[in-house]
This record gives sequence, structure tokens and C-alpha cells, in this order.
Amino acid sequence: MIAVDANITYQAQPLDLAPPRAAANRTGGDIAGPNRRAGNRYEAHLVGSVSEQPRLVLAYQRSAWLTSVINATAEFRTVKNGWDGVDAEAPKWDSLDTAEMLAVFFNNMDQHPTFAVDALGRPTFSLNSDELYLHLTVDGANQVTWFAEVAGVEHFHENVAFTGRKLPNELAVLFQRT
Repeated sequence: MIAVDANITYQAQPLDLAPPRAAANRTGGDIAGPNRRAGNRYEAHLVGSVSEQPRLVLAYQRSAWLTSVINATAEFRTVKNGWDGVDAEAPKWDSLDTAEMLAVFFNNMDQHPTFAVDALGRPTFSLNSDELYLHLTVDGANQVTWFAEVAGVEHFHENVAFTGRKLPNELAVLFQRT
């Protein structure tokens, strides 16, 4: 299980490649049982050796899907232009960072989208189910575009800001409808 201090929202390095930079070292005894569970995420208070004051933390189980996306983004960080054997552009690291942040949100969905990188070097997520069709492209650092269809209604949003703190409202609404 991963426990993340609520004050930490961004890692400058990929999640599995950089040593963690915790604000404070904690032990298992510092976590006082979860007080709330939402899907596979937990909110708990951190108490113990470092501070007597309880602190909010977020903890979640890393799914095999999330691990595969993180591994794929790590592999794409090493490719050069022409990685597809023709003329595909290498993805930019900041776009892959944004894709990893999106993957954490998608990890909590019942169905996980497929992760890929297109020939223009843009990370993409796609999902085609009975309830939802989604094709989302990471256009650059903290910028996404998507086309979706829910219950026969099409939704298109271009160059929407995504900082990693929460899903854009238009995208979150789509997942609530399914």
C-alpha cells in the first residue's frame, strides 16, 4: 500500500524511478486506522514519532494496470525520434508526467483505458465500453484534449488545463454519467 502525505502533489521524477522525497519519515505504527474509504483510496490520520498532531494522508492500492502504465511511461522516456521504425516523435517528459498523473485518477475507475503514445509523441488513453467511448490525448505539460461519447451524446474538449490535483470538471462529469 502506498501512503502519500496530502501536502505532496507532484514528483519531478517518474514515480518508480526516483527515490521518494518524503516530508517526514513514517512507520506503519504512525498510521492510525483509515477513517474513510472511497473506492480503493483511503483517508487516514498520521500520528506518532514525528508529530503529535494528526495529519491527513491518502493511501491506495496500486493496481496492475497502474503499474503497467508507469512502466510504459518509463520505457517511453528512453525512446528517440523514429522509435516506431519510421518517423514517430519521441514523447516529451512533461507530457509523460501528465499522463502518469491522469493514470492515478483512471486507476480508480471500474474499467481502465488503454495507454499508448501516438506517432506525434503524445500520450493517449482510450476506452470503448457499452457505457463510454473515450479518446484522450495529452497535448503537452498539464494540457489534455478528449473526445467522448456517453449515451449517444458526443463531448469534445480541447486544450483543457490539468494540473494533477483534480480531473477537469468536464471530464469528471463524464465518469459520473457512466
